Amino acid sequence: MRLLRMSKGRTMLTQRHLLRGALLLILVIVTFLVVLRFFPIGNDYFYYYRPIAEQWLNGDRTLYDGPNQRLFYPPWTLVVILPLGPPSLEAGSALLNTASLLALLFSLYLHGQLATLPLYGVLLALLNLHTVDLFILAQLDLLALAGVMLAWWAFMKRRPLLVGLGFCLMSIKPLNLILLGILFLMALRRWSRAEVLRAFLPPLVLLLVSSALVGFDWPLKYIANFEEPVSTLGISVWRAAEAFGLPRGLPAPLAIIALLAFLRVAWRDGLTERTLGLALATNLAFTTYAHGHYYVLLIPVMIAVARHNRPLAVLAYVTTWAPLLRSPFGFGASWVGVLYPLVLLAALWWFVPEKPRHPPEHAV
Repeated sequence: MRLLRMSKGRTMLTQRHLLRGALLLILVIVTFLVVLRFFPIGNDYFYYYRPIAEQWLNGDRTLYDGPNQRLFYPPWTLVVILPLGPPSLEAGSALLNTASLLALLFSLYLHGQLATLPLYGVLLALLNLHTVDLFILAQLDLLALAGVMLAWWAFMKRRPLLVGLGFCLMSIKPLNLILLGILFLMALRRWSRAEVLRAFLPPLVLLLVSSALVGFDWPLKYIANFEEPVSTLGISVWRAAEAFGLPRGLPAPLAIIALLAFLRVAWRDGLTERTLGLALATNLAFTTYAHGHYYVLLIPVMIAVARHNRPLAVLAYVTTWAPLLRSPFGFGASWVGVLYPLVLLAALWWFVPEKPRHPPEHAV
């Protein structure tokens, strides 16, 4: 009788998994069809990601130092980019934006497993020009956000391999998530050596396989290619200083103070919602270069601020519409977009509690 009950239980569990899998497949298909019908072909997909994919598929492996399009991402980003080459332009762009939409839903789901999500906070975080900008361009930042949330969730649940998978997704946009990577490394010091090794296994495998494909000297070529892009749409406090006729390096002392303050709190408190938000906001507030679509990485920060201080969350939301100032004032006013991470950063320091309410669940 007991074996019969166990067999029935396993059958019901299998049926639930099959049902969930079928519903997920339906969600993916429906999302893709909606995106294919109503979304335009993404600008960055058309002019950059698709040519990179076609170049590789046509046999050109010189993505870092060749005469054609150059890859300004780590080589494992090809896992995402290459499938965008064979389909039609419309289908390829829809695939990328569908992946971004699903990554966004996945991120919100994981965030909801770790903290309360106020509905108005979610709406403020999503319904703004930065999200629109990402889908118009068809960019990768929401995939990186999914990696952030997966790594955070996996840390809380003590799942080393899933932490590693989160690292892999995060590394799609490494420069935007440097401080968060430092925070995660600090959190790992409290884990056993075996857990740390398991956490680093997925990114290590990804690094070795991708390096074997493009050459193990790719980091040198990647660094050699890297320089601040010239763009009239660039956003940074450094450009803000220039706009007011001040020395470009004037914000440097403030950036150093913010960095040191973050490192101190991160070492003391470990991985919490607040330190995660500080890592994201500090990184994007003082980066030397950003575009509006980078700011989708601030979605969990806006949600956290909205939970603790509604007026300041609304103020931060108002700044998400700052790109509209380019219409009357020209592209020289693009720098005002940096107000968004700056307001969120100030909110985290002054209005979000230093200690989590439930340390066992929300601190590592």
